[in-house]
This record gives sequence, C-alpha cells and structure tokens, in this order.
Amino acid sequence: MRLAAFCSLLLCVLAVRYAFAQSPNGITEKENRRLHQALQPFAVPPDLPHVELYSDAPVGNTIDDRDGDGLTNEVEKRLGTNPRNPDTDGDGLLDGWEVYGVNGIDLPGKGASPLHKDIFVEMDYMRRASAANGLGPNDAVISAIEAIFANAPVPNPDGRAGIALHLELGNEVPYDEVLDPTEEEFVKLKSANFDSRRAPVYHYMIWANRYEDDDSSGYSFEVPGSDFIVTLGGWNDGNGGTDGEKIGTFAHEFGHNLGLHHGGSDDTNFKPNHLSIMNYFFQTDGVLRDGKRVYDYQHFALPTLKEYQLREGKGLGGSPALRGYTTAYWLTHDKAQPVPSGGAIDWDQNGRIDSAPRRRDVNDDGKFGTLKGTPNEWSVLVFNGGTIGKRQDITALLNVARSRYKKMPGPELSQDTQRKIRQSLTKP
Repeated sequence: MRLAAFCSLLLCVLAVRYAFAQSPNGITEKENRRLHQALQPFAVPPDLPHVELYSDAPVGNTIDDRDGDGLTNEVEKRLGTNPRNPDTDGDGLLDGWEVYGVNGIDLPGKGASPLHKDIFVEMDYMRRASAANGLGPNDAVISAIEAIFANAPVPNPDGRAGIALHLELGNEVPYDEVLDPTEEEFVKLKSANFDSRRAPVYHYMIWANRYEDDDSSGYSFEVPGSDFIVTLGGWNDGNGGTDGEKIGTFAHEFGHNLGLHHGGSDDTNFKPNHLSIMNYFFQTDGVLRDGKRVYDYQHFALPTLKEYQLREGKGLGGSPALRGYTTAYWLTHDKAQPVPSGGAIDWDQNGRIDSAPRRRDVNDDGKFGTLKGTPNEWSVLVFNGGTIGKRQDITALLNVARSRYKKMPGPELSQDTQRKIRQSLTKP
C-alpha cells in the first residue's frame, strides 16, 4: 500500500516537473505549448453559429457584447479576442467582421483574422496595348508588395509579426489617356466599378496611365485615406513602369493611405535622415541595406538634422540600427551623393571629417533649415483612414470618401527627377 502511494506521489511530482520544465531557451514546456498554439493560423471554429453583420447597422454595447464588435463575450473568450476592445488586432476592422464577415463579404474565407492585422485592397486597372510593361501588375509585382507587409516588424496578438496584405486584382476599367481633372475622373471610375459595400473594408486604387498631363508616378487622395492611383504609363518611353518601379510606387502611394508622409511625419522630401521608400531617393529602386535594394518603410527613429549646423562626426546620430544602410543627399542641384549611414558623414565631400559644423542644403529645398527627426514608420501606421472601419450608411460612403480628399502639398515623383536620382546613385 505504501509503495503504491509513493509511486502515485512520484508520478504527480514528475507531471508537475514536466509542466514547468525549461527548454534550453529558458521557456517552460507549458509556455512552449501555449506559444505553439498561438502561432497557428486563425480559423473560425466550424461549430460557431454564423451571424450576419452589416457595417451600417452597428451592434450596440450590451451585457453579452461589451465592446459592440458583433462577438458575444463567450465567443471572444473562446477565440482569444479582447472582450473590451472591438478591434483586438488594431487593423481598423471590427473583430466580428473578421470572424463572421460583413456586408456579405466573406472575410474569414479570404484569410482575415481578428488576432492578426489584415489590410484589403481592390486594384482595378487600365490596359494599353502599346505599353510593353503593362499598366497593371503581374503576379511577381503583387507577391513582392504583399511580402513587404508580411515581413513588417509589426506585432500582433497571435504572436506572429507582420501584416496580411490582401491584394485583389479587380476590374479592367475604361482606358483614359489622362485623368483630368483627377478627382472627378477617378470618382467616376470608382463609382462604376467599386461595390460600395466594400468601402468599410477595402482600400481602392487604379493602375492608370497618367493624370493631369504629367508624368507623376501616382497620387493618394488623402493622408491617411483609402483611395489612390499609380500612373506610370508615360514612363520608359511610354512602355509603363518596370516591376521595381511598380512595387516601389504602389508601396509609396499606399504608404500615404496609411498616414505616412514624404518626410516621415512631415512633407519635407529628400531628407537624409529618412531611410524609406516614402523618400523619393528610394521610391523606385528601394533602400540600400546590407548591399541589397529593399522596398521598405523605415524601421527605427532617426534624430533631427540641422542643415545650418551639420556635425560630420555625428552623421545621422550613430545608432547601431543604421549599420549596413546607405543614405543619400543632394550635393548640388543636379547631383545626389550616396554615403554610408552608420558613422561619420563628410557632408561637403572635401575628403575629411571636419570638427567645425558645416552648412549645406542637403535636401535641395533652397533653405538651410531643420530636417525634423523621422519615426519608426511601421509603428505609426494608420489603419482606419478614409472609409476603412466606418460604420455609416453604405450608400453614402463613397461621397464621404470624396469629401475628405485633400490636395497633396507637392508633386509626386516625376520621371525626370527619378532619372536624375538614378544617374547619381549607382546601383549595386
């Protein structure tokens, strides 16, 4: 009897010890199992009763649904969502929408998760036979854009970093040589081709030819917003943008939709302390990092630069995060200068690092001013710009979007400027 009792006690001790045993990385086996479960892709339980949700008939807060997201408290507990936050993952879409769908859109069937950030974009496009590169994207372009966001250093409640960007190639819209006036022509095409039931969920864009008789690469109608165009039809002798130009320009204009500016948090362009495709220096060819060109937003904050008092020994501040990056600045009006970002910078290119402050207009805006510090752009994205997440009358949402359009503070990247940049910045 005593032997049996001892064996039973020993088994209990071993079971407890196993539950709290540590793996070589210091994490208990129990925690390992929990993390493993969290890292599994989200799936709606098959036995969960379906509920029809509509964005213009929002669910009110009740005892059974504290946050009014369309999920009962019991369902939230079962799924691991936050019963006191209607948008657990912070992507602008209600938890209930990502579990049940909304306005007849099967979001879970499209891979949405209330525990991992999702962004949906409908991409309509024009076609011109003489554009050898095409006006719209091929599969490689679409995959590359999605990969930018999948690899983003953005945390999620499910424990997996990144953003699930869902790019859907939609309708071929009537060809228009030049969208002019831009807003009016865009709104006509959107009204004819975009289902307004999608407005609370989908950004809308058109791969078009040109706008306002210009060779500008694209345009976002509001920062942050939900509508934009990419217009590379006049580039490369009228053959349209290359794959790289399409990837970078889409991500640049979409960055405006997500609240990003040409200078990070302001509209000052060509800032050497801004290592991002939002900076025209890097829009079409990417940021040079570890010897490779990458299409990316800035991963870390950088300090202010005073053009009237540039400290060459300090460079861009000396952060370890800068190691491997190359930045650029305007040495003259027609010549850009690439330099390593991780250490001292010879701003006047006189062959030495001067101890006395230097004075240079490094972003070529005609002033010796203060170039404000730039943020970790991935950490400041705005997911609910324009009509995204809006719980208003569906039929009025397209008008709501247009009413919010704002003129961009300056022209977008032209091919002339892009050529000048390319001639100066030697590609690896």
